[in-house]
Amino acid sequence: MQKKKTGICGLGEFDRRAKRGDALTVVFFGGSLTWGANASDPNRTSYRALIGERFRTEYPRARWKFVDAAIGGTGSQLGVYRVERDVLRFEPDLVILDFSLNDNMMTDTEETLCSYESIVRRLLAEGRCPVIPVFLASREYATLPDLKVLKRRTLHLKLAKYYNLAVGDVVKGMNDRYRKGRLNPDEAWPPELFDNCHPHDFGYSIYADFVWKGYQEGVEKDLVPVLPEKELNPPLYRHVLRWRIPDRKPLPEGWRSGLPETRAGTFDFLSSRWLDKVAIAENCVRKGFDKFEWKGNVPASLKVRFRGSNVLLFGESTIFSGKLLVKIDGRKVTEIDAAKFGTIFTPSAYLNAPVASGLDPEKEHTLELIPKLSKTKPQQIHLESICVSGPGAVEVRPF
Repeated sequence: MQKKKTGICGLGEFDRRAKRGDALTVVFFGGSLTWGANASDPNRTSYRALIGERFRTEYPRARWKFVDAAIGGTGSQLGVYRVERDVLRFEPDLVILDFSLNDNMMTDTEETLCSYESIVRRLLAEGRCPVIPVFLASREYATLPDLKVLKRRTLHLKLAKYYNLAVGDVVKGMNDRYRKGRLNPDEAWPPELFDNCHPHDFGYSIYADFVWKGYQEGVEKDLVPVLPEKELNPPLYRHVLRWRIPDRKPLPEGWRSGLPETRAGTFDFLSSRWLDKVAIAENCVRKGFDKFEWKGNVPASLKVRFRGSNVLLFGESTIFSGKLLVKIDGRKVTEIDAAKFGTIFTPSAYLNAPVASGLDPEKEHTLELIPKLSKTKPQQIHLESICVSGPGAVEVRPF
């Protein structure tokens, strides 16, 4: 039985535990580059898989568990609401943290700097384990003449120093090799795959080299993370809440609780991996995977009161989805085409919809979700949660 963590463990302690043969869990938390998009076999040739093999080889006595918590196309603004379900519940001993690229390394947007820092703080405060931020490279980043244009990399390096974290700086590593003539971009990103973001197997092996280098340097320095009292960035995501809609009883008329889809356009988009249940608003009765009986009913709107400054909706997008009108404090803020992403990655993918930011966190707001379904064909809306965050206490409660 593992000892209960009484303080934040460092990489030196992680190394010592691995050498003596402890059971250790490593969570890979990020986007498609962490999942391994474009790898010939993501569970064998992604950097995530290769790092797992290096741990097994380096520490043959340890009992390893590796958790894939990577959803392609997502950044820290969704990740901040996924920490509990997809990372902390596995009681990690180490977290490899992605999201720098998906948050856009060319920018220094305050919202995403804050959501990323909130992830780091929560992993340290609640997971009590070391975190290694990784800065993964697209072809563009690997061939830049000057890395100073990558504002987010610079700021995430500063953040890592603030929390005393080791980093896996793949961008710098690949860029150095390229400038020294030791990296042919066409080998890492084969032109015939038509993708300058996700590398193929050779590129992922280089990713693994520099992530592993960051880990080893952290072990050699015996880095122990620290948790300063104050955030480095504004505390816009100090408090987060993922309010699960299917748990609400009763659901509005025309809504029901159901299971997420088990078919998706790509494995990292498979909603059943990330959602336990969904609330379904529908104008029909489903008789089979693609068979529906149209009823023509109009589902009622779902209304809640909430406190917080940011709101995001999380659910799934399917080829059978309709549209969703979103109102805050009685005013339309957006209309979501819930079928859009699922149509691109047929038959389904996730639905990740930030709908508001910068709201007054001291004020109680109203949120209304109005299904706008077809009047002639069967459609559904699948929602899992209303996600709210802010610098102070946040809440969601039925209207």
